[in-house]
Amino acid sequence: MIHHHFIDQPVFDFLIVEAKAIGWKLNWDKDKKKEALGMLIKLGDYAKKIKRNASKRERLRFLKIKKDFELQGWIIIQNFINGKIDREKAEKQLRKLFRKKYQEAFTSGWRSSGLSEWVGLSEEDWQWLESALREEFTYLSNFLDDIQKGYQKMPYKKRWSMYVETLEHVFLTGKLSVIPEDYVIDWIMSEAEHCKGCEYLKRHSPYTVFTLPTVPKAGATPCLSNCKCKLRVR
Repeated sequence: MIHHHFIDQPVFDFLIVEAKAIGWKLNWDKDKKKEALGMLIKLGDYAKKIKRNASKRERLRFLKIKKDFELQGWIIIQNFINGKIDREKAEKQLRKLFRKKYQEAFTSGWRSSGLSEWVGLSEEDWQWLESALREEFTYLSNFLDDIQKGYQKMPYKKRWSMYVETLEHVFLTGKLSVIPEDYVIDWIMSEAEHCKGCEYLKRHSPYTVFTLPTVPKAGATPCLSNCKCKLRVR
């Protein structure tokens, strides 16, 4: 399904695919959100220390996941380019790698919240992950088609690096999955060149987890996975 931004009167001509969306029209588990809020209140000031330590630890873990994804995926692609494996085997191996690394990135993001000990992953979380994978598999298939045809609109290594960068949005979504609905999320633009999609998201900020349309590097804005924006939760 493709839909416009959740604002009643869209003012920009980009669309957000539901698989890449975060809050709007997705079934976030509201009971889990209440559970998370209750735990934050119970932990009080100690929650800040827990979240800070978990965030640092899991960020390091995620960077290793991301690096492994980049190296292992590129080996498969090179084997396909060099004729060591056929198209069917390349796609099968890459899909398996995508699924493994997406799951690892999402759970690492969830643990980085500092609340994973008390608030588990829900069925809605796994449903979102599956929808994101289905969407990504479509682009992956197109990428392999281009390799098979010898079509190269950009260097294959650079194109693969864009897939690797999308792993960032999976990690971030895992972290957001635990954030209570009462929290506010700001779309922050860094000192870099930005696309009109990100300017639009910044202009309509702040959001909640239920109204946030997408996250940086999800590929839902014109800058795709090259996005330099950040989210601030308060």
